[in-house]
Amino acid sequence: FFALFYASISIANVNSIEFRFSLLSALSKNTEIIEFYEENEFKPIWIGGERSARERRSYFFKELENTSKHALPNLRNDADYLKNQFRQARTATELGLIEALTTLKFLDYSSSLQTGILKPASVDKEIVRKVPYRSKGAYLKTFLSVKPREFFNGLPPQTKQYSLLLSEKKRLEKIIAQGGWYSKLPTELLRPGNVGDNVILLRNALIKRGYLKSNASEVYDGKLRRAVQLFQLRHGLAPDGIAGPATFSEIGKTAEERLASVIVALE
Repeated sequence: FFALFYASISIANVNSIEFRFSLLSALSKNTEIIEFYEENEFKPIWIGGERSARERRSYFFKELENTSKHALPNLRNDADYLKNQFRQARTATELGLIEALTTLKFLDYSSSLQTGILKPASVDKEIVRKVPYRSKGAYLKTFLSVKPREFFNGLPPQTKQYSLLLSEKKRLEKIIAQGGWYSKLPTELLRPGNVGDNVILLRNALIKRGYLKSNASEVYDGKLRRAVQLFQLRHGLAPDGIAGPATFSEIGKTAEERLASVIVALE
């Protein structure tokens, strides 16, 4: 969106003392990042009209605008701010500052996407899980050595469980947007063979939650029993196929509550 502007920027700007001084000043508290730029002779990552710089900016801003996909804090405002700074930058000093700001935001986002926002031990000292933290230099070097799409796609956990959580998050968000799945629930214990209005309430609740295909049965039959068992199994309950207070309590949780649990699991 600002490729034409950058094509007109003088190469002298990013090779000037002013550019380097501005970059170093903005990164003064980040020795490791400064060392990276020194090793690369202060060549900018983001500034410039060449294709590689445009691709990095484009993919990174798209990532910032879609952080909700991974349940990270919304960074759309940050993306808009950086874009605006790029459009307004004219002098070597301004270019050095925007280069530094973008790199800092890139490192913050990349580490959050790969290892989460919270440190496990800060949540509970009993959590001794070892987190594979990477150095800032490693992120920057890797980013320059591969395609932006490949880099960002490789940051989140590459496990089936994580992918399933993302799918469930998307499904729940759609359900919430459509008004949720509130439904009246039975108040008495139900077991296979029961018939009546309470069975219908249980049946409808499980249909809404995707555990049972739509039907008009009033009988607690084999299909309903299997649906109850599957629900119980997925929610840590004994899969006995008998619907009582514990099962009703879990069924009664809202889509919003389920989404909150998914977000915790993603982190």
